[in-house]
Amino acid sequence: EQRFGKLKRNTLPFSYVGIEHTRINKHLFLHQHTYTSKTKPIHIPKDRLVTPTSPCTPHEQTQYRSLVCSLLWITLTRMDTVLEVTLLQQHMVTPTIADMMMANKLLKKASKKTHMTGLWYRALAPPYRILAVADASYATKHTSYAQEAECVLLATDVDFHPVNKS
Repeated sequence: EQRFGKLKRNTLPFSYVGIEHTRINKHLFLHQHTYTSKTKPIHIPKDRLVTPTSPCTPHEQTQYRSLVCSLLWITLTRMDTVLEVTLLQQHMVTPTIADMMMANKLLKKASKKTHMTGLWYRALAPPYRILAVADASYATKHTSYAQEAECVLLATDVDFHPVNKS
């Protein structure tokens, strides 16, 4: 307590590091709608939009990195943005004006599409089942990197039938 202060105990609803925690019926809902709405797009001057393949200036590169990192934070509760953010991250060292435009477009999409988006934790009843889903893409003309993802889920096992050992 001397070093970090008194322990705080939050009750629902509350917000912590940009993630809002609420209870809807018996379910816990985590979202970042306020954080997303406060994230600002990169201002790109009209004369720079004419040549989308031109490299960013050092100042624009800093703005790009900042926005991509903000978008990365949003992926904690927005699984629908993960692939696009991953693609944007591949251009962190040498972004172009087109990359900044794509980052702005993704922020706009994430800001508009907020209804029911986030993480839902449903109240589960035993027996439980662990599910795993994996998928991968392939390299494209824009990148030589394939994308892959894994998701591990905990669910109620509705197909569970106990074996009668008599």
